[in-house]
Amino acid sequence: MTNPSFYVPVLNLGVLLPQQIAFEDKFGGLPWGLPASLKPKCSSCSEFQVLVAQLSHEPKRLDLGRSGRILFIFICNNQNSDCSTWDPFNGCNACFVLEPEELLHSNVDSVEDFGTPNSLVEARVMHWEKGDAHLSGTRLGGNPAWIQGLDEIPEGWTFVCQLDSFYKFKTAVPSPDTVGCSVGTSHNGLITYKEPIQEKPGAPRRINALNPNPEGHLWATEALPFGDQGRGYAFIRKVGTERPEGLFCWQC
Repeated sequence: MTNPSFYVPVLNLGVLLPQQIAFEDKFGGLPWGLPASLKPKCSSCSEFQVLVAQLSHEPKRLDLGRSGRILFIFICNNQNSDCSTWDPFNGCNACFVLEPEELLHSNVDSVEDFGTPNSLVEARVMHWEKGDAHLSGTRLGGNPAWIQGLDEIPEGWTFVCQLDSFYKFKTAVPSPDTVGCSVGTSHNGLITYKEPIQEKPGAPRRINALNPNPEGHLWATEALPFGDQGRGYAFIRKVGTERPEGLFCWQC
């Protein structure tokens, strides 16, 4: 039995790109077009949650039922609290769809404006590629590659998105000064790091060069807070012609 079609993102690190001036599919960073009144707070610690992903409706890869709808995924990233962000129902993460009429046509100005210093490293989607093999990494559609199983997801929800805790890239490995963080390379099983002259805001702590794999990824960085090499899963539940409801969990 063949798996349903799925789509994988070709990414670039936000710190290597020009400032965002319009909506783009992306992971991490600051949300684009989200009204201040809809910024989700953690039900456990009351801190503002941070953006995990913002993904636009597209009938083949992410069918949200209407052109212009956006799926937003948020998570609590409070380093001083033990919030159960993996749980889909306790309010420590958020997954919801906005109508195009609700969106603003600008970004928030700064991390301070959004209310948290804990924003996640940003990776923007350059384009989507249709997958032709089973993948355990980030993708839209297909079947989820569960780490622990789907016991916490009730019936009636449709899987739409799987998120890896690592960003993986097909571009040339950037230099430490270009990316603004440590860059690690492996020689004979030993990893050595080169440091930048100056760190850049928004850069990851470090990146690691990879041996080219079948998907063509050349380097990676740890990015999304899903425990020890965990995986996130997003679902929607359609209610007639109304906007879908969203649900999110992660496992490791």
